[in-house]
This record gives sequence, structure tokens and C-alpha cells, in this order.
Amino acid sequence: MGVQRAGEWRWVRALLVTLALLVGMAAGCSTPPPTAFDKLLAQAKLGNIEVQYEVAMRYYDGDGTPRDAKEAAHWFGEAANNGHVKAQYNLGVMALKGEGLEKDPLMAGTRFTQAAEKGNPLAQFNLGWMYQIGRGEERDPQKAAYWYRRSADQGNTRAQLALGWLYQHGLGVNQDGNEAARWYRKAATKGSSQAAFNLGLLHLQGALLPRNDSEAARWMNRAAEQGHPKALYQMGGLFYLGQGVPQNYLKAHVYFSLAAQHLQGEEAERAKAKYQAIARFLTPNQQAESFRNVQSWQPSHPSDTE
Repeated sequence: MGVQRAGEWRWVRALLVTLALLVGMAAGCSTPPPTAFDKLLAQAKLGNIEVQYEVAMRYYDGDGTPRDAKEAAHWFGEAANNGHVKAQYNLGVMALKGEGLEKDPLMAGTRFTQAAEKGNPLAQFNLGWMYQIGRGEERDPQKAAYWYRRSADQGNTRAQLALGWLYQHGLGVNQDGNEAARWYRKAATKGSSQAAFNLGLLHLQGALLPRNDSEAARWMNRAAEQGHPKALYQMGGLFYLGQGVPQNYLKAHVYFSLAAQHLQGEEAERAKAKYQAIARFLTPNQQAESFRNVQSWQPSHPSDTE
């Protein structure tokens, strides 16, 4: 083995330095590039209002970043303070629920008011509800009616239902069966089973409106088809008596059976007693048909009886 000369050592040292530089460069390249969410967050921190709202929604939904309700509330707050209407509404909802921040009905009312005054129908409805029940705001049926109307005029179904209820009971407005029916009808034709049920009862009771059994059956049937438990019970009674519809014990048995399945407690027991009493008017074949109808029945879409 020969002796390694000094020139050869210089060459080896140069090679080692080059390798070290290459390793260092490779290590630097291991840092991941910024994600789309990182870029959005950077823009949000610069004060872009729409991006602040977008970042809040992504934190809330876990879209492109882990879900973080606190961060969502923070960025909704940033956008809300800069006048973003949807952010004001969303922050109000989070404050009302205590989601991402402490539950604070007063703050919720403030945020809903900000959004409602700018025309947001969801905020208007929520603000009306808060005035109606006295949550976060002093109970005030007149203000409830005012905000419900502003929301209802924009087509909000829940506000239309609520406004109909206020007119039916004379809360914050003069009691008026025609106005109650008008708002219930608007909500019912847009799919509210509760509005259809309420409208059916108005026609059936004949207190605020002239009694009209066929109209009562029409709207009650619409609610029943959507799975409204009390409407199912009422339809059982209408078919049993032949009130607004041709008398039909088989259909009465079906509706009372369905009502017994969907009602609870004493109401379910009453429905059960009804279909058991009606069974004596049915032949064995009719009873079997009723059972098949009950087993195969499905609502047209979920009921909104909350």
C-alpha cells in the first residue's frame, strides 16, 4: 500500500465538503410546502374579511385542517367584527349553544341583531324566537312578531309557522284566524308538517275560522303523510267518523295503528285502544291488509314537529 499524498487528501476533503452541502440541501427540501389552508390563514391574518369567514368555516367543518370549534369561533369573530353578516349569524349560533366559546345568550342576541338588521332571515327568525321565549333578550311578543314577519316575508318557513302561531293565539299581534291560516298555508305548502297540522285543526275546530271538514282533512292528511304523529291520530278519527272524508274503518285502523307507533305515553295508549276497538268492525282479511299497510308505510319526508 502506497503513502497517500497531500494532494490526494485535498481532493478527499473537497469531496466530503461537497457531500455535506448536498446532504444539507436535501434536509432543507424536506420541509413541506404551505398547504392551501396555510395560504388562506395567512390572508385571513392580513385582514381579508371573506377569507376570515372561509377560514372559520374550514375550522368548523374540519375542511383542510382538523376541526377546531374555538378557532372557528375566533375567526367568525374577526369577520363579524368587520361586518360580515353570515359570520355574525354563525357566531350568534355558537354563542347560543356554547360551541367553541362559553354559552352566552346576551352575546348571541347581539350578534343576531347585527345580522338581522342587515336582512339575514335566519338571524331574524332566531332573534324573534329569543324575544318570544325571553332568552338572552327580555320577553317581548311584539318584537318577536316583528322579527318573525321580516324573516317570513323572505320565505323562511319556520318564521311563517311561528308567525301563524302568534296570530292564532293573539301574542304580540291581534288574534286573527285568517292571518294565522295564511301564514300556516305558506309554511305548509313549503313542506312544514306542523303548519299543515295546525291549519287542519283551525278548520276542524271552527273557532277562529268557519268549520270546514274537507279542508281540515286535506291539510291533516298532508301532515299525516309526512309522519306527523298527532295528524296520524286525527286522520284515524276522521276516517272513523266519515268527517271530511268517506267513512272507512280499514283506513281508520291503519291510521290509529301508525299513531300508536309514533306517539308516546298516554297518547300512544289512546291510539292503541282506538285501533283495537275498530278491529271488531274488520274482517280477518281486512285486519291482515291493515297490518301489511302499516308495515309498508313510509312518510313522504321527515316531520318537523320539533
